[in-house]
Amino acid sequence: MTRLGANRILCLSFFALFGWIFWNVVLTRMGNCLVAMAVAVILLLAVLAMRWVLQRCLFHVRPSFLYGAFGLLLVGFTALQLILGGLLMAQPTGALEQLHHGALQWIQQGTVDQAVLNACTPGQRTWMAVLARIYQLVQTIWGSVPLFAGVCLNIVAVNLSVVLLFLLCKKLWNGKVALLAGAISVLFLPYYLVGSVFSPDLAVMPLILGAMTLLVYGGQWQGRGCTLSRFGAGVLLGMGTCLKGSVVVLLVALLLYLVLHRVGQLVVAEAWSMMAGALVPMVLLTWMVQGMFRSQGAWVGEQDPPIRVYLLAGLQEQGLEEESVAEILTLPTQQEKVQAASAGLKARLDQLGGTGLITYWTGKAASTWGDGTYGLTQTRGSVMRLGLLTQFITPGTTYYGVLEYLCQGIQIDLLFLLWVSLAWGAYRPGWNLLGSLRAGMAGLFLFHLLAPAHPGDLLTYVPLLFLLALDGLNALGRVPWKRVWDDLKYPKL
Repeated sequence: MTRLGANRILCLSFFALFGWIFWNVVLTRMGNCLVAMAVAVILLLAVLAMRWVLQRCLFHVRPSFLYGAFGLLLVGFTALQLILGGLLMAQPTGALEQLHHGALQWIQQGTVDQAVLNACTPGQRTWMAVLARIYQLVQTIWGSVPLFAGVCLNIVAVNLSVVLLFLLCKKLWNGKVALLAGAISVLFLPYYLVGSVFSPDLAVMPLILGAMTLLVYGGQWQGRGCTLSRFGAGVLLGMGTCLKGSVVVLLVALLLYLVLHRVGQLVVAEAWSMMAGALVPMVLLTWMVQGMFRSQGAWVGEQDPPIRVYLLAGLQEQGLEEESVAEILTLPTQQEKVQAASAGLKARLDQLGGTGLITYWTGKAASTWGDGTYGLTQTRGSVMRLGLLTQFITPGTTYYGVLEYLCQGIQIDLLFLLWVSLAWGAYRPGWNLLGSLRAGMAGLFLFHLLAPAHPGDLLTYVPLLFLLALDGLNALGRVPWKRVWDDLKYPKL
């Protein structure tokens, strides 16, 4: 089988699988499907019109105009984020509260409660260490760590991601598509909902996009510059993997891009350089976490749940919070945890059966990928300033449906355009960056199908959805719609 054939089969398989999930999202995910579908159609037509204006009416525009327009978008976006971040700021809850208060406790006392460390995943512990260092710097400058510091850190992460997405789209397509990517980012409502604390899901975004930008731009450099760009991309992806484990899927996908996009010994050297770069932050961040927290006891993380526990949690409605899984986590030794998880997996699979497993996975995937608010309105704590705006973001209030249907319409469009991109990838296969990104999204889909998943976990990969959605828009633009309309209007007998 050729490389292109493998890519085509992958795209076709994911196209069929994701198509099934997409229609389940459309038909069963929303409470009022018609309203959300109407919003989705209107928004899609608006984006298509925006693309047509940029491609046709601004055909001879200077690049400086595009940069200026993007700069104005970014300034307005930042100002609106700051305003809404202050007005909608809420107390952190759940894992975010644990990270926030654990970091504060470390800079105030030099220690963190052992129970808090044991309850954290490896990525959360790494975030707590990084966040503690950031809060330490903020406290040195301001004398305290205000809650609004988390909002500012979120805004920096999101804006850096928007800039990198603009640069990436400019290289992959042209400046007009890059400006469209900036406009879509500004109109993406969940970006305005996140806040209150430094969110790991947001902060990993610029690391992924930075790595992809280095790979694309570094491909034109020669000799040492090209090798260093691959090494730098590996460093960024290694950091992302330490902070969010699922990023390892994209690390593998981008390694495939390096190896399969071209052939030759130089390509193998570039792949090795990228893998070496990924190992550097993994070692350094592990050393930093142990240096900050190990003084409190044994090796930090030695009692982390085995992989089988995560697989069992992935088959439960409540994930790691399921009572049967929580009981396994309290067992004293790793061997006992493995044995209990293996028995639990067998019992759960026997309970579900083949048909039940497919039904469960379908519902899980539709719930994970189909929530346009990314679970942000459900996981927010109490809003610090009550007002009219809180009526739009609080479930069950007067105007919450407005936000819900707008977000749901945006999500339906993203999923539809991703589906179109997969179809185009099957028609024109290739291991270029977009082809490897499609493979990466297929891997992420399977990862979140097997592991415990929450809609908020996908917030990290929203810019990648934007990239594939833009590819889907361009694919729709290549269709000769006038000829299709004429064939339908005047069918040949």
